[in-house]
Amino acid sequence: MPAVLAAVGVWIISSVIAKVLVALGIGLFTYYGLFGLVEELIDQLRFLLGDMPPAVFQIISLFGFPEGLSILCSAFLTRAAIQSTKVFFGLT
Repeated sequence: MPAVLAAVGVWIISSVIAKVLVALGIGLFTYYGLFGLVEELIDQLRFLLGDMPPAVFQIISLFGFPEGLSILCSAFLTRAAIQSTKVFFGLT
């Protein structure tokens, strides 16, 4: 009987580990797939902000616009990675 319980336990743990690894792979694939797009967006915005007069750029920097933009882009990437994992497993 203990051998059967051990075999069932190993099967359950191995299937859970496999699901976790698949979820991590999908999340990382989505994150890095979208990372290039978001990085391009940030570069374009930096280019556009560089064309502003220095006084205007200093004012929006005081309000934390560059940091806020970085936080929003990071949140978007994280949300996309989590959502793709949920969709893969049919949780949504």
